[in-house]
Amino acid sequence: MKRFMLLGALAALSIMPVCAKGESEAKTGNGPVTIHHWYWVPNADNENYSKLIAEFNATHPNIKVEWENVPQKDVRTKFITAYQVGEGPDTFGMSENWVAEFAAMNMLEPLDSYISKWPGKNDIFDKVWPSSKIQNVQYGMPWKLLVTYMYYRKDWFKEEGLSVPQNMDEFVKVAKALTGKYKDESGQILDRYGFGLRGGRGNAQCYYIWVQSYGAKLYDDKGNVAFNTPLAVEATQKYLDLYQKEKVTPPSAVGDGFSEVVGAFKSGRTAMLHHHIGTYVEITQALGDKVGVMLFPAGPTGYRWSEGSVINHGISSISKNKEAAFTFISWMSEKWAVEFQSRYLGSVPITKSVADLPYFRDNPFYAKSNESVKYVGPWPKTINWASVIDSTTVKLLQQALMGQITAQQMVESISAELAKK
Repeated sequence: MKRFMLLGALAALSIMPVCAKGESEAKTGNGPVTIHHWYWVPNADNENYSKLIAEFNATHPNIKVEWENVPQKDVRTKFITAYQVGEGPDTFGMSENWVAEFAAMNMLEPLDSYISKWPGKNDIFDKVWPSSKIQNVQYGMPWKLLVTYMYYRKDWFKEEGLSVPQNMDEFVKVAKALTGKYKDESGQILDRYGFGLRGGRGNAQCYYIWVQSYGAKLYDDKGNVAFNTPLAVEATQKYLDLYQKEKVTPPSAVGDGFSEVVGAFKSGRTAMLHHHIGTYVEITQALGDKVGVMLFPAGPTGYRWSEGSVINHGISSISKNKEAAFTFISWMSEKWAVEFQSRYLGSVPITKSVADLPYFRDNPFYAKSNESVKYVGPWPKTINWASVIDSTTVKLLQQALMGQITAQQMVESISAELAKK
């Protein structure tokens, strides 16, 4: 695999024109401008995050970025709390699910005037810009695109004579066939489960992808809440059944978050995992050619719905160093940084120049991401969506999995929350 050379010719050639402008704007008589940047990452000890920031600092001597990792469970509320007391970072990574809420609170600096003068704007795919656009105002710089698919154990499928499931019924049958006792390579008898269901934090995305692939809708074409339907209840019950009735998930699924479901897949406890390219490097390092990738299963009518989540970089509206801040977040969306991020930290390239590189065209995991793009639907851009997906649904799904509420009650409660303004 081609390795990046920090401070090498590629970095110099790809970023020098933009650096010259950004650095001249950021110069002060007291040394470099310091930009405080917040982000959340699943593996904060991954040295590649530090390498990315180090490359920017080394090639931008008039700007110094200080990076802080914030635990994912706290990140959204920490942003809001810090802003309300006049503190917090200059720049930060943000889910597209938060943009409407943050914009309504005036937390975000509008970026249209900066972007209009930025040479790299035409290299970014048109499809990712709307992720942080509210009422025709651009509030974020696209950084990475994460398109969901499913990982599966190719070796186990071959041993059991199983084909890749194309729809949900086939998915359940395959998951049941792969659940039970099995002998690992050392001869030890272990428990294996067909699917690593994520019932803890971050469970909402998986659930909503399932029910929307089933055919249920959150809103109708006029923007009215349309979730409280028999179809949504049926889809929800089918999802709960994976844990309650079919028992194709680990017993710990109710509380399992990101690290638990990925760890279970890597260690050979589960046979299928729903995630995205962000874990490609980690999973293939652990399993090599034993792991394959497939589309999320279609619903009963053959319909598929996939998540295409864009992580953006925003600038705080109260930052005192907005020009330097934009120099940093725009560099993170340029060729060198996008290629480094996509190769070593895991995401689908957001720029045409990087997506066209042979490494990404010929890699089956990136190819499956691109195939999944055709099924991507937008997440709501409502002010309360962030709390619905980050808090309300997390609690409701856990209660439903444990049998404390029914599928009908869960759907009704979600519908009520979606209707709040």
